[in-house]
Amino acid sequence: MNLSFIINNALPLTVGAGVLSILYGILLTIMILRKPRGDAKMNEISDAISAGASAFMRRQYSVVAVIGVIIFAILFYVLGSYTALGFAIGAICSTVAGVLA
Repeated sequence: MNLSFIINNALPLTVGAGVLSILYGILLTIMILRKPRGDAKMNEISDAISAGASAFMRRQYSVVAVIGVIIFAILFYVLGSYTALGFAIGAICSTVAGVLA
């Protein structure tokens, strides 16, 4: 492949790479979920870690939300509503990605 081919086909190549990575992630998820969870003691430890991680994430998101509102207000007054709205959309999408992951 030469450089002009890559430049002329950058969008399809990047979208294709993204689709392949998503499919690979789905394949790995299916493979991992098919494996046994372990014995009762392992599940107990796993549940405790999960509960602790959930509590930490709730606390972290509540603190980050306050900071995000402050940054939003600063951006709104200094750079305008479009910049602030872009920041808010990015922050919300980042939060959703963090919660779903």
